[in-house]
Amino acid sequence: MIFFDWVYRLDTGNMPNSLTAKSELELSLDHIRSEYFLAPPLESIDMILTAKNAAISIYNQSLDHRIKYLSSSTLENIYNHCSEKYKEIGFSNAKSFEAQYFISRSEVNWTVEKLIQKIISKYCSDFESVKLDEISKSSKDELIHSKIAFQLWESIIGNNQSLNLDEITPKIMKHDIEFVWGGLMALACSSELHTNTYDKLEEWLNNNEVGAYLLKIISRNSNTSESTHNNAILHYRNKEISE
Repeated sequence: MIFFDWVYRLDTGNMPNSLTAKSELELSLDHIRSEYFLAPPLESIDMILTAKNAAISIYNQSLDHRIKYLSSSTLENIYNHCSEKYKEIGFSNAKSFEAQYFISRSEVNWTVEKLIQKIISKYCSDFESVKLDEISKSSKDELIHSKIAFQLWESIIGNNQSLNLDEITPKIMKHDIEFVWGGLMALACSSELHTNTYDKLEEWLNNNEVGAYLLKIISRNSNTSESTHNNAILHYRNKEISE
């Protein structure tokens, strides 16, 4: 849902303090429907938001950080916490609730993937190629770093085969993480990196990422080695509990 809001802000320049009586998510979904001709899966979005809100409620009572990261075990806790309401809308047990949650997440993921393709096609045509070697390591130019992210995503979805991602990754890691976060996300999702590159990226993120979002992405990337996969799981779990 954050991604939908980000697209709306990117296209319109509107930030939360300049919005109308409608919620930002409502405006974002309306915008995606009219601008990109994609029909957001509203029921699936509602399912995910409901589950996340329930997780926050449980966390506020238990202070167990793990409940905020939805998985099979935490979804069972969420169902038990709200079982009366979930039974009213047709979920007779935790398994049926869990199954529908993962279906909903898949539908939202599909929409996000289609939206990413449309955004990259829209914006990359306006960007000149960025040469990482020519960018100061201390550069805070957000436009340049946005261009880097778009170029990497364009390469990863198959529209640009001219970039050597194994050469780009260590150059990206020389910059402050907050300014190359979008590019790092593209690399974490990529299926094209060499095994050693995934390993170095995972290690670097463990040392530099505040939180564990990118580490979690790497842990779900089936193209990494077993050791990188296991390290990513270990590190993101340690971070999500301690931070």
